[in-house]
Amino acid sequence: MAKKLDGATRFAAQASLTLLALGALAVPPAAVASSGTAGIDATWTALRIMGLYALTLLFLNVATGSFRPLLNGVFKPKLLFRLHNSTGLVGFSMAVAHMILVIAFGIGRVSASSDRLRFTSSPPPPWPFC
Repeated sequence: MAKKLDGATRFAAQASLTLLALGALAVPPAAVASSGTAGIDATWTALRIMGLYALTLLFLNVATGSFRPLLNGVFKPKLLFRLHNSTGLVGFSMAVAHMILVIAFGIGRVSASSDRLRFTSSPPPPWPFC
């Protein structure tokens, strides 16, 4: 078990870890905005934002879970437990929303041929698969 921090040291550790987490949450919109394709389509932008936020939140979930013994000395254990559960639930929900947007945007196209269904990542070539 890690040593509990108190006073100014605890406050400095809480502030720095909170700023680090908020900085990680600021990366997805900055990455999408700087890519040059943010304004092309609202669904495309939402799809990318959801995927990056899901990845970020699930990373924060794993980090808070694996470093819980150390973080219990900085934050209250009950608050840390709630934060861990919340980031996992919201991150998973955003991952599901990302997949729904992938299907809605039509990245994977389903085409019916004479005897089977094909799932491709791009439109099929005109010949010989017509």
